[in-house]
This record gives sequence, structure tokens and C-alpha cells, in this order.
Amino acid sequence: MLAIDGVLTVAVTGVAYVLTPQVLGLVIVFAMLLLGQTDFSAWHNAPWPPAAVWASGLLMGTIPYAVGGLFAGWVSRRRQAAYPWSKVAALGVVAAAMERMVILGGAYLTYLAHRDLFNGQDWLGLLQAEALPYYTPAYIGAGLVVSPLVLLAAARAATRRPPCPLPWIRRPPAATGE
Repeated sequence: MLAIDGVLTVAVTGVAYVLTPQVLGLVIVFAMLLLGQTDFSAWHNAPWPPAAVWASGLLMGTIPYAVGGLFAGWVSRRRQAAYPWSKVAALGVVAAAMERMVILGGAYLTYLAHRDLFNGQDWLGLLQAEALPYYTPAYIGAGLVVSPLVLLAAARAATRRPPCPLPWIRRPPAATGE
């Protein structure tokens, strides 16, 4: 696998990780509006039920990695070179580990910078309470196994489809000056 393809796959997975909550939030809001729910004021500080925490962790651990795997499979098909699946799986592990390190590192640096505001709270608990309720030790550990498998499965599924050739765009004949 070319190094640039690996970097691009990790970048696409990261962008998908950032965009997934926004897209899912819009889908939920539009679904609630279609069902006639227009009062969202009760949602502001409501605690998340355990099923919602579990479901959001599952979605955040699979959707971005499925997008990254589809991108890796698409790149593999476009280059007409089958990447070794061990390298694709390793790429999934790298992406999952980087995601967890960036989030944990950012949360810890934020905690250190504003430690006096948090009155001795646990920094992982603070991360869960303030930003990411699904970010539990189970998500961190299980995601290091599940997320790379999702990326690998999506990449394999994307390369098994028959290649779809792009249409040739032909330039119109030049007009004569008559």
C-alpha cells in the first residue's frame, strides 16, 4: 500500500469521525420534526439513557471506519492493485489508536489547563460528562478491535464489486472559422 493512500485513508476516517455526529444529529432532528416533536428544550441538559450511550458508541465506532474502508477499497480498485489485507487491517488499528490518543490527549490537556475549574474531578469522567458520553473504557478497548475489523470488511466489500469505468469525456470538434 502506498504511504499516501494510507495517510489519505486515515484522514478520510478522521473527517468521517468528525462529521458522523453532525449528520446523525440532523437525521434525528428531521425525524423528530416529521413525527411532530417540535419542543427540543427538554433535551438541553437531559442525561443520556444507557441505551443511547451504547448506540452512539456503536455508531461512532463503526460508521467512520466503514467510510474509511470504502475509501481504501475504492483507492485499491482505482489503482488496480490489491492491497494486502494485513496492511489494511494494520491501517485500521493505526486509525483507531490515533483517534483514541487524540481524544484522550486533548481531554487531558484541557483538564490540565483548567484543573482549578473542575475541583478534583476525574478527567475521563469529565470527558464523558462534558463532551462524549459514549467514550467509556469499554469503547476505548473494544473499539481497538471492532473498528479495524469494520474498516477491513468495508475495504474488502468495496474491492469485490466489479470496477466501474469512468465515462470518457470527448472534446467537441473544433469549429472552423468559416
